[in-house]
Amino acid sequence: MIITAANNNWKAGASRNNDDASCSGMTSNNAVSQMLLEMVEGVVESSMKEIEAQVERTARSTNIREANDHVPAIYDALGRSVASVSFTANVDPILRLWPREEIRSGDVFLWNHPYESDGGIGHLPDLCFTMPVIVDGEIVAFVQELGHVQDIGGPVPGSLSQTATELFAEGLIVPPVKYYEGGVRNEAVFQILRANTRFPTDMEGDVDAMISGVRLGVERMEWLCRQYGVEQVKAAFGALIDRCQQTMLEDILPQIPDGTYAHEDFVEYVDVVPGEERSFIRIKVTMTKTSDRIHFDFGGTDAQVLGSINFPADERFYARALVTTFKAFVPERFVINDGVLGVVDVTVPEGSVLNPRFPAACSYRHYPLIRCFSVVLGVLARALNGGVPQGADNMSGVSLSGVHPDTGESWYLSMPLGGGSCGRPYADGTDTVLMTPGKNVPSEYAESFYPFSVLEFGLNPDSGGPGLHRGGLGYRILLRFDAPTQVRVRTDRYYMEPTGVNGGKAGKAAEFVLNPGGAHEQRLPGKTDDGRASRGDVLLITSPGGGGWGDPLEREARLVEEDVRTGLVSERSARDDYGVVDGDPEATRALRDDIRRSRPPLKLFDRGEMFAELAAAGRVRLTVADDLPAGG
Repeated sequence: MIITAANNNWKAGASRNNDDASCSGMTSNNAVSQMLLEMVEGVVESSMKEIEAQVERTARSTNIREANDHVPAIYDALGRSVASVSFTANVDPILRLWPREEIRSGDVFLWNHPYESDGGIGHLPDLCFTMPVIVDGEIVAFVQELGHVQDIGGPVPGSLSQTATELFAEGLIVPPVKYYEGGVRNEAVFQILRANTRFPTDMEGDVDAMISGVRLGVERMEWLCRQYGVEQVKAAFGALIDRCQQTMLEDILPQIPDGTYAHEDFVEYVDVVPGEERSFIRIKVTMTKTSDRIHFDFGGTDAQVLGSINFPADERFYARALVTTFKAFVPERFVINDGVLGVVDVTVPEGSVLNPRFPAACSYRHYPLIRCFSVVLGVLARALNGGVPQGADNMSGVSLSGVHPDTGESWYLSMPLGGGSCGRPYADGTDTVLMTPGKNVPSEYAESFYPFSVLEFGLNPDSGGPGLHRGGLGYRILLRFDAPTQVRVRTDRYYMEPTGVNGGKAGKAAEFVLNPGGAHEQRLPGKTDDGRASRGDVLLITSPGGGGWGDPLEREARLVEEDVRTGLVSERSARDDYGVVDGDPEATRALRDDIRRSRPPLKLFDRGEMFAELAAAGRVRLTVADDLPAGG
């Protein structure tokens, strides 16, 4: 299946329902002044920020209030994204299931069904709320909020089970329904939500917060229509989509040489489902670039798996998501919306881990998604001779649960953890960055509400890959438990280090160790639901660092010395990786000359020693040549 959009002619949802006259004239770019376009875009983008702030202030769960695991979106009447891409669901299910005359002011649609979302909703804890903007009886837009709730049922607290083998085992499935109809709440749906979560108070608070967010967004869009008129706002929406497409065609595509390029990477699947003989899942893409189009073909990607590491998304979702890797090509502001669909095609094989068949489990669907960004950056690195960084897809995390010793109540905490991003052609990578809009849970908050202490929370020295521009660092965290706790580890880049590029070295992999250095030290797997900690146990968490960019021996010695003084790089790494002898320029020059003479030629990609060992043992196999020399 290939989903394409030819500028103004593609009408998502409308063609599935009724192509009424109210949808005409929505992309009249010439009729919109630049001033109006800027005003409408400003209101749309600021409304997104207001929705996000409203939800974060009023939500009740740690997932949304503290970790910020939620995203808003604004669509036009045809279901086309007009705001900055935010990885929410599509509006297509609403447009397909309800005739326009049955969509009224005050309606709020709810769903979380990954296989009925037409892409976007990846797993069951993501509840999606959508509300129409109706002015003078006409649907002008839709406002949406998608949030990861604390729990939606299933076998484990938090509803994220890596070993689930079908969607039915992962929690409550909600097809698209009207949660509010004409402003009146469907009490039956409300009671079903409360009855299918371990934390009903959190659920109720989060749902109310998300609905207040979409209502705020609707108010802002209504104001926009009153201020400038419905027809002008509709025309501006179309012009925003046109401008995105034009930016792709005129500013981004000319920077990428025409041709066909392929790259692949792997998702770690070790020991997820006992008896399923897979260790690593291949994600492969072939990019074909012409003067006016880019086509991503994920043929060669591995088939869906039994465990919950599948992502049921559609090609349109992937197109919008993957274009975010192109933002660095445009120095000024670039709002990515459905305009990219006029330039970018995506093919995803049915039955693959990126397009699984129902009812494949998908709790941990983010692993293959974030690896897609890696392979797209890989093909861009091949096309541009190493002129781009590699993926900042080094997110890690741990889920903790148990019974609180003081209250006797069940508790659950998800701790998303960023990793270091890759060094860039112009700067070092960023430390502890999350790919998602989320953020880490503050230590002070965690210690106040959960039975453990945070002994250490900082950067992990030497985790960033050496390079002319060093990779960003990952976290180093120590937790001490005050009560028995179930520990579920959810990380990638555990058996394979993050890739360095253009002569840069690989970053350091993640690590999870109970009681490090003690008599009962236990190294936990990178993906497990079965970790157990007793009262007094200590858990060491280190998240991955980013790969380096460029030859480490070309890095300024003073920058290496500064990294050593601030504890980011050890003296050993400074000497062995960067060839720097602190305070001695002559010794540094001599050491670097020795290293250059003895080392092998630098490579375009450095996947690290762990990958080399796995390849030598036959556990992974590359199908695309990877022995390329470093570029410019």
